[in-house]
Amino acid sequence: MRSEHKKDNSTLKKSEASNHISIPITKSMMDFMLKYKTPKGIDALHVILHNGFIELSGIATKKLVKIPFNIKLKPIKTEHRKIYFEILELKPVNLKWLNKLIFQKPPILSYNDVVIMDLNGIKRLRTLPYGTISDLEVKENFIWCHVDLK
Repeated sequence: MRSEHKKDNSTLKKSEASNHISIPITKSMMDFMLKYKTPKGIDALHVILHNGFIELSGIATKKLVKIPFNIKLKPIKTEHRKIYFEILELKPVNLKWLNKLIFQKPPILSYNDVVIMDLNGIKRLRTLPYGTISDLEVKENFIWCHVDLK
């Protein structure tokens, strides 16, 4: 691997134009948050970060029947250090029991018609003594959280 092509995306970036820092949330961090306290019945959970949305896929087992699923999540708002996601698409069908099985993992994730992710579950954000998420972007393998330091 040539060093000039190697990028360190794990560092915090202070914005020159405003009083916030940009913190990248990587695929591995998302994997950790989604696999945290994974209940029996969910297997092969995979996360893909696209431009503008997050795609999850895996296999749910209910009464010995394996159901492959694919979920697309779109961030709709931020509040303090929480991100709210709308479920854009759930295949094969939108099943509340499946949503709860995947997303009901307090204190990191919760589900009540929308998916709520508490970013204090990520050590990098939890160690910041102050600041709230003012904006975020889902861009090629990262969720960029802009934390307002005011």
